[in-house]
Amino acid sequence: MEESWLPCGEVNLSTPLNVTIRPINLTLGFIVQIFKAQVNEDKGLRAKDVALPVFWGLIVFFGVVGNLMVIIVILKGRQLRSTTNVFILNLSISDFLFIVCTVPFTLIIKLDQKWIFGDVWCKVMHYSQYVSCLLSIYTLVVMSMDRYLAIVHPLSSVRYRRVRYASGIVAGLWPIILLMMVPVLLGAKVVGADACDLGYLVIPESKNCLLFNSKEFVVVFFALAYALPLLAIVIMYALMLKRVWTRVGLGVMNDTSRNKSKRKVTRMIVVIVAVFGLCWLPLQVYLLVQMVDSTFGREEWQQVLLYVANALAYSNSSVNPLIYAFFSVQFRRSFMQVFSCCSGKPTFQHNVIDFGEPGTVAGGATRHTVLKRGSSLEETPM
Repeated sequence: MEESWLPCGEVNLSTPLNVTIRPINLTLGFIVQIFKAQVNEDKGLRAKDVALPVFWGLIVFFGVVGNLMVIIVILKGRQLRSTTNVFILNLSISDFLFIVCTVPFTLIIKLDQKWIFGDVWCKVMHYSQYVSCLLSIYTLVVMSMDRYLAIVHPLSSVRYRRVRYASGIVAGLWPIILLMMVPVLLGAKVVGADACDLGYLVIPESKNCLLFNSKEFVVVFFALAYALPLLAIVIMYALMLKRVWTRVGLGVMNDTSRNKSKRKVTRMIVVIVAVFGLCWLPLQVYLLVQMVDSTFGREEWQQVLLYVANALAYSNSSVNPLIYAFFSVQFRRSFMQVFSCCSGKPTFQHNVIDFGEPGTVAGGATRHTVLKRGSSLEETPM
């Protein structure tokens, strides 16, 4: 989601220059006044032109590098070994797609105020944007469902919480979401004064200003891509907490490595979901407010809010790799190994990141890592 839903032409309405220029009365003083007004406008734009590329450039850099590292680290192993890895891989691919296909082009729109990439890429950008957004949230839903089964039904769900089932779920998500977003692919087009937007959802108010015009789409997308998935996740974690408290009351819980690993994975997914909800909340609220009040978004402070809301939403795809690194020692080690693979130092040959708990999904409580140089064999507890 991006600003093209909203007024995409920034026009300074505070100091309009409603002047009829005629050669006979174009005095030197009048020229000086115009020059001063233009300089003031350029100063305002100059701050934005510097701040936006720097901040959004950081989002693109960390998003591309971080998610690419996660993809490489997971695929580098002989096997994924856990359902959580399958979902994390899919989430990283979705985040990578979102960063590459959306953020740079949205930044260009913000700075240049027009679309220069043609009708085809306009469709591709919007389509990939909505697809990756839905893929991210529903990947979080199935990750939470996996946690629910692991904690509430640990024994009966073992046969279903396997890599092949997780891979099948992920493979099923893609065609479903791709088909769901076909209307976006068909409707996105270049409209107005070289503006890229969903043509069937907007109406041109003026040459440089497009207003969102479909309340139904805003409500449906808010429900499907934000409210309902997060509600389902909250319900599942509430049931998990209830089960955990029941076990504690009965004195069943213990501090075995399996239970510790389960809790660690669960905490990681809770943080990922919470960050997703917080990052996307301002933009979702902004769109809902503008749905109610079509004039919202024209004031300068409202446009600043839009910049901040977009930045928060887009940064979500960049922070997930940091969350993985924070919760997984193995990920941090493998992350460093990828960077040092060309340094001539010993690197791990078969390193597999496993966020799954031992003895259930991953299939074992230890991991064997073979060094390329030397014949020593390490056993690292998961």
